Amino acid sequence: MTTAAKDDYSAKTEGSQEDIVARNLAGVEDHFHAEDSGSVDQAMELFTDDCVWEAPNPMGLHQRVEGKKALRPFYEKLFSTMKDVIFQICYERFATVDRVVDDSVCTFEVAADGTWPYPVGTQVFMRIVHVFDMRDGKIAKEKVFEMRKPASSHEELTQMVEEAKVGCWMPGRMNEMAKSRVKS
Repeated sequence: MTTAAKDDYSAKTEGSQEDIVARNLAGVEDHFHAEDSGSVDQAMELFTDDCVWEAPNPMGLHQRVEGKKALRPFYEKLFSTMKDVIFQICYERFATVDRVVDDSVCTFEVAADGTWPYPVGTQVFMRIVHVFDMRDGKIAKEKVFEMRKPASSHEELTQMVEEAKVGCWMPGRMNEMAKSRVKS
């Protein structure tokens, strides 16, 4: 972003650039917490009315949804087909005044037919990169790049997570965020 663009953006939003970045990071953390807990209502509060959600991987979810009204039924279906969603590893998360990027590993169990190409009960390991375009602390666009693999058992799923612990990552970030929410 050019200096002029940063000045223009800052003039349109409240707070310093550091405040805006912190608000964007908090909005994305709340988004992941809503996904962990399966709360469609909480997730919807974090999107702008004119949001766009897309997962362009033709071997993945391969969806594009425009507008909060259209996103709600998609999220309801998506959340209803997953249970025990856990963001296990965060390799990296960074933000600017208009974007947040997150590279994580999450796991879940397929709870119902309709979204995933696996039978109900399948444990799934997913490396997932999100690029969020942010506006006033809310998600204006969510781009999801996911690579997933089914596990034949919970033990295999646990092993996949252990093998993924390479390089820099933040263990238990969701647990830490939950603790900080209770303290606030």
